[in-house]
Amino acid sequence: MAEIIPLPETKCGYLPDKQSRMVYAFYGPISEASTYPDEYRKFKFEKLQQGFLAQSFSVCATICNDCNACLPLRINTSKFKYSDGHERILKRASKAGLIYQWERAMPFPQLYPLYKKYVQTRHPQSEMVTDSADDFYANLSTNTDLLIIGTEKSLKGFARIDRLDNEASLEYIAFDPSNKKLSLGTLAWLNTIEWTKTQKIDHIYIGQINPSQSMLYKANFRGLETIVDGEWVDFDPKIHTSGPNFHAMLKAEGLNL
Repeated sequence: MAEIIPLPETKCGYLPDKQSRMVYAFYGPISEASTYPDEYRKFKFEKLQQGFLAQSFSVCATICNDCNACLPLRINTSKFKYSDGHERILKRASKAGLIYQWERAMPFPQLYPLYKKYVQTRHPQSEMVTDSADDFYANLSTNTDLLIIGTEKSLKGFARIDRLDNEASLEYIAFDPSNKKLSLGTLAWLNTIEWTKTQKIDHIYIGQINPSQSMLYKANFRGLETIVDGEWVDFDPKIHTSGPNFHAMLKAEGLNL
């Protein structure tokens, strides 16, 4: 049976006037995740289908008391198309000689320093800033896939993908924050989407969106879906302004939050 752990309320890292509260769901002890990877992965994707967010070996959801602004998102790959802006970004990258390579996730020594630089620069308030090298590389040991972006001389960025059957989860992206001209984050997104299409992936779970400026870039991707009353529907930011009430959902299951 899954273990559900609600966390204390803290200041929201996205909306400055709000408080945030998270609940985590685990299939079992984290120490056993590498022993039973198939069971842990199946549990995670079942929860992603319900609107939870991927967190390595576990999933989480928001159970904020006075806010419901976070909406789960996924990309329907059959509906995805490049925008004009995406086309321009791809052309710039081609002229810069960027190389894209997919690998099974391995502890490449260049990854952690880039990850640390990215998190400290772009997400200084995130819990990820405390990740040690051991924490980081432990997350790569679960048969996930890794997109490497770079030149012949240096690593520029990477994306980590988990997948099960015809679904995938974009776990995280990191890139050199000092290189702003090449739109490395968007390049990682675009290459991930194109690669998943070649792998016959129907949906890519991409976390959540809310009114925070740091989240709004996700609305630029076509083929977005969000979950409403347990069903995934085409995302329309004018209509969909509040996410699932996980607090009520979990209480209905008898959990005391």
